[in-house]
Amino acid sequence: MTLYRPRIVVEGDSQSDEEVQFRARKLQADARLNGFALSATLRGFTTANGTLWAPGQRVYVKSDVHGVDDVYFIMRRTFRGGRGQRQETSLLLREDGIWLPDAYPKSGHRKGHRRGKKDKGLWTTWEQVDNA
Repeated sequence: MTLYRPRIVVEGDSQSDEEVQFRARKLQADARLNGFALSATLRGFTTANGTLWAPGQRVYVKSDVHGVDDVYFIMRRTFRGGRGQRQETSLLLREDGIWLPDAYPKSGHRKGHRRGKKDKGLWTTWEQVDNA
């Protein structure tokens, strides 16, 4: 038996219909963000070009075994091992491109935030999930 129950959210402090629509889109995007996560454990601490795995990187994941062929966003990384132990990195990946581009539509909250941070190699290709 399947049930469908829509989520009802009451927004009493809204100033306009535009603000209500924005909040509705934000709730939908957050639900989609939390709906799917991909975790992987890799050997080593660095990518193929020698940089450390870092939250905020976009990673192209392709695995025929798992049916995955898409771009994901690194939400969290955990390093384990070192000095005589096997070095591993655990990554928590989320679907990329589902955040709202208008997160701060009318405020100057983010003005000048990315000054001097042009593309510094945030894209990494990752061909197969390594579970060894």
